[in-house]
Amino acid sequence: RTFFFHMHRDNNPSNTLLGTREEQGFVPWMFNLPLAADASSFAHLLDPQGFASTYGPTTVERRSRWFNHEASNGCCRWTGPSWPYETAQTLTGVANLLHDYPAQSTLTAAHYVSLLHGYAATQYRNGVPYIAEAHDADSDKWLYDGGNHSEDYNHSTYTDNVIAGLIGLRGQANDTLTVRPLVPASWDYFALENTPYHGHNVTVLWDRLGTRIR
Repeated sequence: RTFFFHMHRDNNPSNTLLGTREEQGFVPWMFNLPLAADASSFAHLLDPQGFASTYGPTTVERRSRWFNHEASNGCCRWTGPSWPYETAQTLTGVANLLHDYPAQSTLTAAHYVSLLHGYAATQYRNGVPYIAEAHDADSDKWLYDGGNHSEDYNHSTYTDNVIAGLIGLRGQANDTLTVRPLVPASWDYFALENTPYHGHNVTVLWDRLGTRIR
């Protein structure tokens, strides 16, 4: 089924897999566990009947009969709304696929940038930077946003998705690091300054014309 399906661990003596693709199926790529041949799974991330959405990805594929099941009945349904926690994990998996795996034809750096733009668009409420529990995948509104609770729900890794994913500054097990940006080829300049790494502050600068950064 070209995807990693998950299995309920409780009251499931037959070890039956679920019949619906869920966004959690991209988590293995956070740890570089899948084989290179498994990259076709990411086609579902771009599929309009899969997980694709303006403020997504969705947490359940749209083709499922369980998509958005009871999502409007109050927190907390993982049946379709966009959850920053899961979006961050998916983006990490996409970055790993592009950085650590052999070249493939399913996803490109442009797809990563587009997904990151969609993720960034959810980081607001009333035009002010904000993050809560779950966002509507198709509209500019938070679905699960309880007072004195949701406004402190920043348990995503958005910053890492920018630094390690977009800019491509990636730590290693030793004292080395790699820099392999996924930024659009049309960008003329960008800068990442004073990133702490093993007792040093690392800065990454790109200025195509040499006129912006001096």
